[in-house]
Amino acid sequence: MSLDGRRAQQGGVGDPGDACEKSDGSNPFTYGLARAFVSDIATLVTFVDAAGNTITDYPAAQGYNPVKTQQFTNLGGANIWGLF
Repeated sequence: MSLDGRRAQQGGVGDPGDACEKSDGSNPFTYGLARAFVSDIATLVTFVDAAGNTITDYPAAQGYNPVKTQQFTNLGGANIWGLF
């Protein structure tokens, strides 16, 4: 099941009704501010945080990262999904 722009189903990511969106590495999330993000690999990423600050070389863990983000500008080779 693709996570792109879909509502999580039972057995999906987060609680039923939570939205998730894959980052394209250049545009803000369609849903706005993500409450957290998921990365398929551990890597360094660059993103815009909830306050509008650019955070460079953030060490993203593989899996769940409880960091509020608006947009990713460098994915560090990872596939990243924002959780809303």
